[in-house]
Amino acid sequence: MIILISYDLNEHENIEDYEKLIDVIRSTAGEGNYAKPLYSQWFVDTNLSIHQWNNILKDATDNNDSRMIIEIVRRPVGKYNKPAITWINERLTEYY
Repeated sequence: MIILISYDLNEHENIEDYEKLIDVIRSTAGEGNYAKPLYSQWFVDTNLSIHQWNNILKDATDNNDSRMIIEIVRRPVGKYNKPAITWINERLTEYY
């Protein structure tokens, strides 16, 4: 399953907070199983449910932070970085 993780770290967050969250996403997903299309968004190829990911990310963020995890079933459209476009195109064949 391919998911999109999107987050906002709110109020007094610093680079260490972002690095902690990024490390959690990368280590949980595993090498090669993620791509970063936008600043606070990640594509992840995973066997974990969106609810499991929510619990993992909840533990890696503060109560005032926001997050959204959704399953992607077709190729998204828009303008984002080329490596992420290649990554998602290799995994999903159908366009919206």
